[in-house]
Amino acid sequence: MSLNEEDYYQKVRLAILVAFDLIIINNKGQVLVGERTNAPAKGFLFTPGGNVHKGETFDEAIRRISSKELGFEISLKETRLNGIYDQKYKENFRDSSFGSQYLDLAFEHKLGNNKIDKKTFLRQHKNLMWMSVKEIMKSKDVHDYVKNYFMKGAPNKLSYKMNKS
Repeated sequence: MSLNEEDYYQKVRLAILVAFDLIIINNKGQVLVGERTNAPAKGFLFTPGGNVHKGETFDEAIRRISSKELGFEISLKETRLNGIYDQKYKENFRDSSFGSQYLDLAFEHKLGNNKIDKKTFLRQHKNLMWMSVKEIMKSKDVHDYVKNYFMKGAPNKLSYKMNKS
């Protein structure tokens, strides 16, 4: 279910959102990033992604998000879970009167023969760039939450070990 802006604003104020980020990797091992044009994280290089809507299966959500962000559909079976992350921002999509928080599932996808539709990608980003993980980790323009996808022991990554008692 998609919400109108005011209802979404209230949802952001009251709840933790579930989001999927797509770590798209080309055949050179580079990762797709773009400068975000919307808050939160406006002005930072970030991976494509979006919120999961109520009533969607995870597969439906990843297909919708990839189509909207990349111009082609990715199924859940074509990804690998990179991790589950807690992402907190001081602002929300509209203002800074309250922050936003996401339970973010980051999925890796090897691009293969698909091509990113630049026009589709640029609806949410100022530019489209391919960066190596080394470049991502060194860049001050890449948001820390993106860097965490490639960091061992990232501070906001869910780490869980089952108790064998």
